[in-house]
Amino acid sequence: MKCNYNDMKKAGIIHKEMKEYINKYIKLDMNLYNLAINIENKINDLVTYDINNPLDRGVAFPTGISVNNCAAHWTPYRDNKKVVKKSDVIKIDFGIHINGSIIDSAFTFSFDNKYNKLLDSSKTSTDIAIKLARPDMLLSEIGNEIEENMRSY
Repeated sequence: MKCNYNDMKKAGIIHKEMKEYINKYIKLDMNLYNLAINIENKINDLVTYDINNPLDRGVAFPTGISVNNCAAHWTPYRDNKKVVKKSDVIKIDFGIHINGSIIDSAFTFSFDNKYNKLLDSSKTSTDIAIKLARPDMLLSEIGNEIEENMRSY
């Protein structure tokens, strides 16, 4: 399978729609496993997943819902009892594939306004990294710019 621009564009549009959906869907005291399953079911609905042809389109990898000091790559398991709390900082990582072309990104969410600066610093740092990323840029230079931005918060 080769990556295809049009497939990536379709997956990107769905990914953006999913982020908006998640931000409206997530609620306090929601079970994290149920949240992950809902995200994956919604992705499959939007891409018109076909169980007979699973490699055509669908969820790219298990949805990661990492909470607080778990930085990334944790996926709730079926009997998980963890729920969304107001004091939580939650990282939601999900991917969509269409014909093997994968669109993947994560975002951070919290119900508690005391984390707004943390979330803003992360977003502006990501924006800086994207702006600076080019073939002749050293990763250390990008890292220095990100660190300077984070420290400014």
